[in-house]
Amino acid sequence: MKIMLLFPPNWTPSMPHLALPTLSAYLRAKGVKVIQRDLNLEVFDRILTRDYLLKSFKRLQELYGKKADRPPKDRILPPREKVLWAFQEAENLARDVEGAKAVIRSEAFFEGGRGKRAFEVVMGARACLPPLLPRQPKPAKLHRRRSRR
Repeated sequence: MKIMLLFPPNWTPSMPHLALPTLSAYLRAKGVKVIQRDLNLEVFDRILTRDYLLKSFKRLQELYGKKADRPPKDRILPPREKVLWAFQEAENLARDVEGAKAVIRSEAFFEGGRGKRAFEVVMGARACLPPLLPRQPKPAKLHRRRSRR
């Protein structure tokens, strides 16, 4: 038997979910051939690049205006201060993100300050992206309406 296990995107990349590796190990111990893919990691690896971030920040300014005073109506909106912070930090994050990913993938991550700074850069870049997602899901209304009889 052969099975593929996929972990979907939109999870914090700094805290990998351990259910898939655990399940993979269990199935392999039972003789099942397992292919495991972390789509979350693959997506973040693709979007956390200098070029992608620069394009994203430009799009963020187009959507919100240079002073973040024109919020789009088709999104769940972050606080204006967060958008302004993204504008202020855009160039630094874009410049540093690929080096930060390299540090996270290396032994240098465990060297205190370097690892912490790399983590902050990646999480900062990640924090800037949600306002760009098209039509983010709106909160579900879970109360029931009573039918009239």
